[in-house]
Amino acid sequence: MPDSDSRSMTIGDLVRRRASLLQEIRTYFRSEGVTEVNTPILSKFGSCEPALKNLTLNRGKKKFLRTSPESYLKQLLSHNIGDIYEIGSVFRDEESGPLHLEEFTMVEWYRTKINLHALIDDVRRLLVSCGYQSTIDIVTYGELFDLASGLDPHNCDNSELVSVAIDGGVRLKKSDLNDRALLLDSVYVSTVEPLLKSFKPIFVIDYPKEHRAYARLSETTDAVALRFELIINGIEIANGYDEIIESGEQKDTFNAENNLREKRGLEQMELDAPWLDALASGMPAVCGVALGLERLAMVLWQIKNIRDISLNTQ
Repeated sequence: MPDSDSRSMTIGDLVRRRASLLQEIRTYFRSEGVTEVNTPILSKFGSCEPALKNLTLNRGKKKFLRTSPESYLKQLLSHNIGDIYEIGSVFRDEESGPLHLEEFTMVEWYRTKINLHALIDDVRRLLVSCGYQSTIDIVTYGELFDLASGLDPHNCDNSELVSVAIDGGVRLKKSDLNDRALLLDSVYVSTVEPLLKSFKPIFVIDYPKEHRAYARLSETTDAVALRFELIINGIEIANGYDEIIESGEQKDTFNAENNLREKRGLEQMELDAPWLDALASGMPAVCGVALGLERLAMVLWQIKNIRDISLNTQ
């Protein structure tokens, strides 16, 4: 796609360019034999992830607007239907900004019987099909963390993280000092993220186990989670995971997240029983990606503010 200045883009231009981008994505998946599905937006279960804020509806029984279609997609995968993807709205209870919207479009897909590096190649091919031509290197989370902070994120003490975070201007409460996930994130945000805008596009791999989300842990070291993030122009475009497929392990991660939510004074979330039941019924080995459509468009069209390419003007 040609470059564009958002100030000269009319609503008609935006609608046509979004439609073209969606067509390119669907054409890619069709060529790969990945089936498009549509799953419910409302759910009885909210996300347990402490970093995500659920949007809720409270007419009668409480319902949650999905932060991701992951639960329903994994329920489908348990029926051995093969590779699938969905394009649809997701919701986060957070303030809008240059990179954030309460409602945005997620492209989420799952490929069976491949590993994380094959999934990275899959993302590369999708981006090329959408007109993105730049080389994307692979860098480990540990390499970035050490470069920016001088610490090994997998082995350093919490006290070292606290010191670097405070030096970086992060304000910490007493209750934060033993929250390793929060401390790692604080150091990453204050030291690593400022460097990323000057980096070429990268896939960041080998995250600390504290930020595993729903990724499997490495078979060689349980300090490392099998996940990646795609970063372009300092912007997180996509997250990929070698997915947990064991019901007991997934339940443990839900409970660990709820424990963390409790420590942070956040609402406890009911465990997503259908998700757990789907895994218990048998799940093929699978890797998955969640990609923000508007953020991808920002990169492709050289747009600086995500609101300039959102159809939500409210």
